[in-house]
Amino acid sequence: MMTHGNDKKLYFYDASQSSKDIAVKSSTLKTDIRALKNYQKLRLLYSTARFGDSHSDDFLGAGFNASVGSVGVNSNSASEFPIVCELWGKGDKISTAIYWGEMGYKAFDLLAKAAGFKDANSDMNVRGSGSLRIDSDA
Repeated sequence: MMTHGNDKKLYFYDASQSSKDIAVKSSTLKTDIRALKNYQKLRLLYSTARFGDSHSDDFLGAGFNASVGSVGVNSNSASEFPIVCELWGKGDKISTAIYWGEMGYKAFDLLAKAAGFKDANSDMNVRGSGSLRIDSDA
């Protein structure tokens, strides 16, 4: 999921709303997702939103087997995301893909902090099944 975020909230842009962000509590999304017919088929949610880790419990509660999100402002998603996709797509566990994908996050966070993003912390937490693979039966 590629959205903007804050602690326990996600922000969606809607052009029909005069360029205003629309905030949604992750707990509201949990309820909406669980109402879907096939919610139990959800596997992995990887969030590029800032404070994405604060949304993980709600996404796990919605039915995802694993949820991945950053501790603070996510400054390295442009380098991490392609690596994670490549490794997970080749069959690595999501925890292994995250490990290798976020190797350089501290350097990106230093740059982001220098640019004024005091809450930069791109460290990604894997919640739920860190052993989930793209071909797992989970």
